[in-house]
Amino acid sequence: MWLGGVYRTCSGTRFYDRREEVDKLSSWIRSGCYVVVWGPRNVGKSEMLRYVAWLLEKENWLTYYVDVREYLA
Repeated sequence: MWLGGVYRTCSGTRFYDRREEVDKLSSWIRSGCYVVVWGPRNVGKSEMLRYVAWLLEKENWLTYYVDVREYLA
């Protein structure tokens, strides 16, 4: 389910179109896969994960977001 511009990022800006990535990630999670998201800094990984969690909550999934940086500091 793609809701486009309804979601706002933590900083209040609009979440940019990552439809393909969001659809793949959502599908993998719904099918029970474990997913690791890895990439360069500041490309939107965390925000995409928060967005997917938000979508899944709308489908009555229980989601919990953990930022491991808090534990590594």
